[in-house]
Amino acid sequence: MNRRRKNQFREALDAKREALASAANRPKPEPEWEPETPELRAEVLADRLQERDAELAKEQGRRRGVDKEE
Repeated sequence: MNRRRKNQFREALDAKREALASAANRPKPEPEWEPETPELRAEVLADRLQERDAELAKEQGRRRGVDKEE
């Protein structure tokens, strides 16, 4: 291997090591909270469903407003 290729290989290897080291030092994301009981889980899921339905209704209202303008 010529000197230039060795240097390129060495630089690539160093960059890979640095990337792995920085990834290892980053804090891991917190796991999403999970309810402890089935009743609480059902309540949380119902709340999420209501939020999603409200967002969907809001988006449909926006689209109706855009359709009326056209």
